[in-house]
Amino acid sequence: MRSYRLFSVFLLLGVLLAGLTAGATRIQAATPKISLILPADPSTDGTSINVLLDISDAANLGAWEFDLVYDPTFVTVTGMTIDPAFGAEINCNAQTQRCAVALGPVTDTPGTANLGAVTYGKAAGLNGSATLAVIHLKATGKIGETPLTLTNALVTDVNAQATTPTVQGGTLVLSEPANRIYLPSVNR
Repeated sequence: MRSYRLFSVFLLLGVLLAGLTAGATRIQAATPKISLILPADPSTDGTSINVLLDISDAANLGAWEFDLVYDPTFVTVTGMTIDPAFGAEINCNAQTQRCAVALGPVTDTPGTANLGAVTYGKAAGLNGSATLAVIHLKATGKIGETPLTLTNALVTDVNAQATTPTVQGGTLVLSEPANRIYLPSVNR
């Protein structure tokens, strides 16, 4: 009789456990998304145009890279600044922080810039949504539109587990400045 009760208890526990796990689904991490946030009214007079590089659904982010494809008759890539939310570039203590190293921009091919960054240190990687970097462009002075396309994108966590993120580029519209003043020329 005692073995029957013990068997019943184990059977009941098994049924309860099976019932609890039958409806459960495995939680998968969301795929990270890298997006370009373009300025509303960029200047065409040769000053710097700053484009934000944002990420969403990051999970312990340790590194990222991609190719930025653009029309070099409209803009050139002049640099990149890592956002402190991703990692510190200056005065970083790897014992307590994530330290970041920018990789690029490398512009060996006209119209393509290779950009990326890697972090190191004992702190956890970036989680959630944040700005990763600011990409600095310079307008050539030509009026028009250039698509800014992200290709060959890859992100890794701090343990170097790679994931292909979804990407969102945009179209940079360069127009004549509205507040340009033309003065008459004076000849002597």
